Amino acid sequence: VNDLSETNVAGALIIEGALKIVIHPQIRIETPRSADLAVIILKSPIYLTNSISPICLWPANNNFVDILGRTGYAVGWGVNEFGSYSKFKKHIPMKILDENSCRSHFSNNFASGNYFCVNNIDRVSTPCELDDPFYIKINEKWFLRGLINIYFFSPSDNKCDVNSPV
Repeated sequence: VNDLSETNVAGALIIEGALKIVIHPQIRIETPRSADLAVIILKSPIYLTNSISPICLWPANNNFVDILGRTGYAVGWGVNEFGSYSKFKKHIPMKILDENSCRSHFSNNFASGNYFCVNNIDRVSTPCELDDPFYIKINEKWFLRGLINIYFFSPSDNKCDVNSPV
């Protein structure tokens, strides 16, 4: 679903059932959230289309040096370029920040190794929902690198702050 006002989505994927659901072994749902995702092993195959494409899971290493400063993307609903909440999903280019930048914004909610920060490049729009995916392209493959688990609200207008990292 890309438009929150849609009630009947043409070409929607219907999953008839799962063989197994594998929840991340280090899931933490209290603040700060961490590893709150699962892999669903399906009973039948999914066929790729224009709106369904594969993504790889990130390798086990947490070395951020290789991706520091690179651009990835977050997809989800959030504040749009007009400063209001968008009813359409946004595809937002975001730059991976260094650990010191993360600490200056998140202090107590940042634990190196488990978290990293990204900042929107255009400073116009930002994701504003928990669990929006963040992915990056490396050697012509897309990798799911993380989920948006923390974001800031602007104190002046009570909206997601486009100038703060997530």
